[in-house]
Amino acid sequence: MGNVLIIDDDPICHKIMQFMMAKYCSFNLSHSYDACTVLQFLSANKTAPEILPDIIFVDLNMPHINGWQFLEEFQLLRSSLKKAIDIYVISSSIDPKDIRLAGKYRFVKSYIVKPITKDKLLEINGMYQN
Repeated sequence: MGNVLIIDDDPICHKIMQFMMAKYCSFNLSHSYDACTVLQFLSANKTAPEILPDIIFVDLNMPHINGWQFLEEFQLLRSSLKKAIDIYVISSSIDPKDIRLAGKYRFVKSYIVKPITKDKLLEINGMYQN
């Protein structure tokens, strides 16, 4: 069972993801409303792979540090982490420029347009089963 972290400023998105993950996936789920807090957590725990997430779902449009800023900061931090973490961008944006830009980050596994579907969650869940 993998660890999943959701970064989104919308509490409704958290509830939807929590419900869908519980129903269709076998992940341990945690969430944050603030990307800055997550970056601090990752940095502070970079040598503790057992508590780092396997997957991070990150929204693009958030206050303080948005999803793009998170990806830039994560890219700098990534090589110091003792565990590979897969990132999934999840956004309401259907702008092809956003999709292309997200694809430029090698660690971004997919760009998912909200709302996430059962089929997409099952696909992701299947990739992380032992």
